[in-house]
Amino acid sequence: MTPTSNIKLFIQGKVFKADGTNLDNTDFTAVTNNFLPSLFSQRRIVLNGVTITQATEIYNFRSYFETVLTYCSDASATYRTIAFWYLDDGDLLPCDPTSADAKNKISITRWNKIKQSKGVQL
Repeated sequence: MTPTSNIKLFIQGKVFKADGTNLDNTDFTAVTNNFLPSLFSQRRIVLNGVTITQATEIYNFRSYFETVLTYCSDASATYRTIAFWYLDDGDLLPCDPTSADAKNKISITRWNKIKQSKGVQL
């Protein structure tokens, strides 16, 4: 039997208010760019009791820079969007995503994916 290194992580969830109720259309909350790695503050991979990657408390920052510096624009426009990778393209604050003159269209894309506490899959 040949060992494989295909490991997949599937996360399903939704963003909601602190009191547990769903977001509504007036909640202009969006998740951060590169949301999937931002869910974790550190990661460590252990195989057969041997650590093969160092745990670090800045994993989310490392992952962001790795994506910016490593992946081409084709990857950013296709499979990297699975991790909510949408590179911002304008001024974000102040921002009403429902306004016609909103500047950051990519942030609005992320907002549309979670508004009203829609379920997301990463």
